[in-house]
Amino acid sequence: MKKISCIETCKMTSEMRNSKFCNGEAQIIDGKIFYGCKENIARESVEIKQLMICDLWDAGLKDSCKTCPLKCVNNENPNLEKTKEERMKLERLIEELKPNMLLCNVTASDVEKISRKYTEKASNGERSKAGAEAITAANFANEALKMALSGGRVDIAFLTLYAKKMSGRIKKHKK
Repeated sequence: MKKISCIETCKMTSEMRNSKFCNGEAQIIDGKIFYGCKENIARESVEIKQLMICDLWDAGLKDSCKTCPLKCVNNENPNLEKTKEERMKLERLIEELKPNMLLCNVTASDVEKISRKYTEKASNGERSKAGAEAITAANFANEALKMALSGGRVDIAFLTLYAKKMSGRIKKHKK
């Protein structure tokens, strides 16, 4: 292990180089460079880490913060809060459905794969409309399931029509 000064040859963003995390040192271990700033920032929040490594911010393209889908202290994307809200709704729904998932032969990893697919962001940083529709449909199905399990009456014909309509809407938004 060899310590070197990385001040003149640093490959990090200027935001990182000018921050409290930069100690100007790097270590060479087994032929690889490990920068001290990366070690110092490891315990920080995701929002701070994203800012420190953001090449767009470093290049002065601050308008990109208005469409960026990443969590960051400088993020100005209005859709990010809506996406977080949808993700929280989905996580609550998954927690409620866990006891009944075994009845349907669905594992937690299956649900995670589905949720990841439907909550992914569009290429322009906007939130997924298909994801929003899927969460609405899943909430409705969960309420119907709870009603049926508690002895309530459920209109199967209405559920079938609702499922067909929502399935079509989700497919339309997914395209």
